Amino acid sequence: MNKMKSAVAAVGLLSIFTGAADALVPVVSNDNSLGILFSTALAAEMHPAQKLVQDASAQMIAALNANAADLKRNPAHIHDLLEDNILMHIDFEKISLLVLGKHGRTATVEQRERFTAEFKKLLINTYSDAALEFSGETITVKPVRGAKPDSAMVDTVIQRASGPIDVSYSVYLTPQKEWKIRDVLVEGVSLMQKYRGETSSIIERRGGIDALIQELVNRNRSNCAALKLPTCSPM
Repeated sequence: MNKMKSAVAAVGLLSIFTGAADALVPVVSNDNSLGILFSTALAAEMHPAQKLVQDASAQMIAALNANAADLKRNPAHIHDLLEDNILMHIDFEKISLLVLGKHGRTATVEQRERFTAEFKKLLINTYSDAALEFSGETITVKPVRGAKPDSAMVDTVIQRASGPIDVSYSVYLTPQKEWKIRDVLVEGVSLMQKYRGETSSIIERRGGIDALIQELVNRNRSNCAALKLPTCSPM
């Protein structure tokens, strides 16, 4: 996935605020902080998928603003902020199975577990790097569409200096009755489907899932080095 789409997805995951699209009230934020749009809609009126992204994002925005000075000194601290505020709302196991596609059916339990662990690190390292570059963006979240008892799409528009970008989230109800994110679409393109194509190509060209896992390990080491981490922090 190219850096632009990674960055856009990062902002979307870290800074979405939800509610009725025609009932948004702008709130002035501190310099160098992410722009925020709060909704006047009552929480009781929100779809559970909307409430999930609003609550998680509110916590993350507060953490980013409160730790802005520390992040300048120690960028690696972004990992801890993600772990504490956002990661529990993303179903990495579901996403990993979607990315592996047909190859997941032939993988061993150990291979699936190793892939999930490394793929999670890859996403978080990528989003950490991208999130550190953002300031001043604002997000408008539209009412859910395609709502079903166990799934919904949450559409957002990220306002950037270079123009608006549409980012959507596929949210579903897990067997444990928790609403979680399972895919991100940037300008209509599913990032999970894009990753599926990349992983399938690596598996077929290099001879199996173990080669794919090693590729992820190598990428994660490189990303950790870029963030000045001796090793990847546990995810």
